[in-house]
Amino acid sequence: MQESQLDNLEPSKAQKLIQRISAIAILALAGLFLLLAGVVAVLPNILTVLAATILLACCLIFLVSGIVGKNPVSIWIALAFFTPFLIEILTSLYVVTYAQIYPLYIATPAIASLITGAIWRNLKLHLFAIVFFGGMAILFSIQSIGLLNTAGFSPWALVLPLAGALLMGCIVWVAVKLTRKK
Repeated sequence: MQESQLDNLEPSKAQKLIQRISAIAILALAGLFLLLAGVVAVLPNILTVLAATILLACCLIFLVSGIVGKNPVSIWIALAFFTPFLIEILTSLYVVTYAQIYPLYIATPAIASLITGAIWRNLKLHLFAIVFFGGMAILFSIQSIGLLNTAGFSPWALVLPLAGALLMGCIVWVAVKLTRKK
């Protein structure tokens, strides 16, 4: 890369200022929310509130930074923080249990890659992560929702061989891609 191209990658002073001000504002709002949650103590578990608030604050800071700086990596990281935040909220509201929703943790890279690839119109770059992590999450969802828990049949008897096959398929995919590049 030439010098002028490298200069364009660095955010401008105005962008840096917006990023810093928004990060400080998000952290101040998160701190205020935690202070009020601690004082009011209406919420059943302050540790859950603390974890969710920190995850959402990190998500918002990276999201604003990525949007202002036009940085897809920051957007990807923001989405990676959003998934655990969503899981924390859903489980704390007793909508689902961790045993039912844990495949979302596996799907986090697929979700982040899918949305980042769609925003920057470059899904091909993210296709491997979407297929591998999304496929694994779907397979483990079969087990977590108890889809095949009938007549003494263990869902693991189906999930583990399919996960192994997906892993082998992805290894072959990478091997083929590497040999094509040479």
